[in-house]
Amino acid sequence: MTLILGEDTLQGALNMAEAIDLIQNAYQHEAAGQTFTAPRQTSLTQKGWMRLMYSADFASGYAAVKAFHLTRGVGVRYVVSLYRLEDGELLAILDGRQLTALRTGAVSGVAARYMAPNGATSIGLLGSGYQSITQLEAMAAVLPLTSVRVFSPTPENRKAFAEHMSEKLGLEVQAVDSAQDAFRHQPVVVVCTNVTGPDPVMQASWLSDPVFVCGAGSTRIESIEIDLDTFRASQLTVMDTAHASEEAGDLHQALEAGFMEPEQVWTLAQLVQRQPERPTAGATVFKSVGSALQDLAVAAGYYERLKTSKPVEKVTGLASLKDSKKRI
Repeated sequence: MTLILGEDTLQGALNMAEAIDLIQNAYQHEAAGQTFTAPRQTSLTQKGWMRLMYSADFASGYAAVKAFHLTRGVGVRYVVSLYRLEDGELLAILDGRQLTALRTGAVSGVAARYMAPNGATSIGLLGSGYQSITQLEAMAAVLPLTSVRVFSPTPENRKAFAEHMSEKLGLEVQAVDSAQDAFRHQPVVVVCTNVTGPDPVMQASWLSDPVFVCGAGSTRIESIEIDLDTFRASQLTVMDTAHASEEAGDLHQALEAGFMEPEQVWTLAQLVQRQPERPTAGATVFKSVGSALQDLAVAAGYYERLKTSKPVEKVTGLASLKDSKKRI
């Protein structure tokens, strides 16, 4: 029996705090050598591209495949398929848009638990799009935030974002006139943009000390969000997956330039396993490009929550078994 979990069904089924815990558990499994995540595969289509991502979590007993594709002039569509490892049964097909936004924010929340300075009560946010909503929700879930400053290039967008998130989270979210204004005197800064070019959208000279820098927007090799000087100043740089070193342009550039010693670059699994003391000085950087393990963790959480507690559509005959011993 396969559950069909559309956007309306998923809405509100998991909150951010729950998603953060699910993601952290998955990375604990990775640290214990109990997961496998394949490099993402991208194929060109007539009007865009199709990307496939796969991960298995042997500790939880689940595997997942996410397929998402861009159609130029239309947008991106996401579908996640969740399987049970024991027998290969297709357990659920989930709409992936909300799931992706939730897990992208939750991953940053896990990193902030261990990398944000003690006592951080405010953040600067660069970007006011869909993904920025869950980035801010995640920071508010793990830090005792009282105020936020946000900048994005379109005044109407940043103002609307500030008003919406102020009401939603009960925080003072202020729209400001520049990225520098957003980042000045902030112990935590979050960069979540749709930048596609080689020019960084932030500079190390804007940053406070201590500071945690979270880069969660740029995920392509040709795109640069964080400048080289920020990586150069970082005492610890964490990437959500080892594949990030080849997928994120800013991180790849910094590694190629030799700005960081190997012991200064960890995966998120290593961070979760080692759980270092929060920094009291200097900079730390987290770079997130997303992974199928994150999709898997949240998809499994949705499945466990919804398989019995809410009426959902169920179908038979999907991913039916081909028995090699059976003859017609």
